Amino acid sequence: MTLARACRDEVEAGFAYPSGSEVRPRWVEPYRLVAYDRRWDLLAYDLDRDDWRGFRVDRMTEVSARTRRFRPRAARDAAASSRRHSEADRKF
Repeated sequence: MTLARACRDEVEAGFAYPSGSEVRPRWVEPYRLVAYDRRWDLLAYDLDRDDWRGFRVDRMTEVSARTRRFRPRAARDAAASSRRHSEADRKF
């Protein structure tokens, strides 16, 4: 619910997300939740990496929303981004 509200209200969100062998904090501008391949993905603009990223919701912990609002950027196609993200996961 936190991520859905952050998308709707256009507020930044944060969560812990695995990266290699460690879990790192991520701060994003959430754009859309996408149901794909029996799971939920978040399409968001990653503020630390300055780029669009797809995140698997089932891998997130410590999800929170900030009160800082943002103006939505021109986004990638959500479904296509989720498919690319999913295909990359299958390689491992």
